[in-house]
Amino acid sequence: MIKFTHKNDFSVVKTGSQSKKILFSILGTKDNHNIQRMPLNISLAIDVSGSMNDIVHSKKDNEPPMNIFAPSMPANQMLQNIKAQQYFPQCAPQKNNSTKLHQVIQSAQACLDLLEPGDFISIVTFNNVSRVILPSTQINSTNKQMIQNLLNTIWAHGGTNLHDGWVTAGLEVAKNLNANYINRILLLTDGETNIGVQDTPTIVNTVKELFIRGISTTTFGFGDKYNEDLLEKMASISGGNSYYIQDNSEALSTFINEFKCLNSLVTDNATLEFVPTQSSYSITSLNELDFVNKKFIVGNLIHNKDMTYLFEFHFDNSLKNGDLFNLGKMILSYTDSKGHTQNQILDLTYFTVVDEVFTNQVVDKDVEVKNAILAMAKTQKMAKEEINRGNSDRAYELLNNSIISASAYSFDSNVNAEISQLTTLFAEKDSYSSAGFAKNLSSMAYTTRNNRK
Repeated sequence: MIKFTHKNDFSVVKTGSQSKKILFSILGTKDNHNIQRMPLNISLAIDVSGSMNDIVHSKKDNEPPMNIFAPSMPANQMLQNIKAQQYFPQCAPQKNNSTKLHQVIQSAQACLDLLEPGDFISIVTFNNVSRVILPSTQINSTNKQMIQNLLNTIWAHGGTNLHDGWVTAGLEVAKNLNANYINRILLLTDGETNIGVQDTPTIVNTVKELFIRGISTTTFGFGDKYNEDLLEKMASISGGNSYYIQDNSEALSTFINEFKCLNSLVTDNATLEFVPTQSSYSITSLNELDFVNKKFIVGNLIHNKDMTYLFEFHFDNSLKNGDLFNLGKMILSYTDSKGHTQNQILDLTYFTVVDEVFTNQVVDKDVEVKNAILAMAKTQKMAKEEINRGNSDRAYELLNNSIISASAYSFDSNVNAEISQLTTLFAEKDSYSSAGFAKNLSSMAYTTRNNRK
């Protein structure tokens, strides 16, 4: 069951040019007679480049290219078109229990216990090129131990052809692509892409094309050297999740968090589409949702989790006092458990009032609070960019001002949680490298914008 509602900053509009913030809420719940999770069709794409042998320490110690893929092209054909088959020898250095790769292997093995009979899983490794360690295989009562043993055969050496690994994993998911399943690639890397396709817009465009065909991507970034802009974009453009693993104690809990998410999904391909009635208007997603085929990508709908998205509209109203003004419709689309596309529609209609009445309107508190939280996320992104440019003092100034501004809404527990998290990170800034501090800010902003907290 999906409940789709909205709240307005003001319940009315005025005559003339104006802006309006509207908060949309999506709450997905499973029926009592259908509480079982959707089956999974996943592929683990594991980075086995040389840098994955690095020890993971404690935290304290442009426009995308033109679309060259026909929309009707099947996922496997689209991926085959960009897949280059190359194979290079690799050596097998001794594993270290504290390396990134070892933590990935241990975490993946633990999460295998969360798979159920009927789920599909494949395992792909990539360094200079990709290799299929386990072709897409349906889980049964006897083969989990075999899969765990296969994970123990993985070692790290060479460069990082991230795009090739992701494509190969996509091909495995595409073998059993089913609208009734959660079809997802789990990309595990330290993000140092240095071989093959390295251009971020090109990679992101391919991820978008696969999402259109029904396959999402979740990314895990290890350490302080991966490209967070790339990994977060790959996740957001496809309705997946993105995680930052900075500490040697975080890998397992982060993997389990993703599997808990997968086990709780009502659907993972939800979108929002605005259909205007006005010829002159603009719409901005303050959550910074990605926009694909005229639809905003929502992605995961998690059981009993209220997902909220704030939009700002600019428009002209030529009507007079007392007239009914229709801004348009917001359409929520998703695939139900039977693989059928469902739509829910909200009609955005308001009475026109004179300026004096409009001026006396009181802003809805939930809209105000969400706007404050998203403003903090935006500032965190700006501060991250300043740090990456070497302007730490400017970044700290932005963060401090953000905390002060948000304090006006400290009556709300969600705002207080945001302030507390940022204050703690800010207080511990000297214990992080510049890259680590920047990645923390980026991850915080991402999780806030995408309702992942």
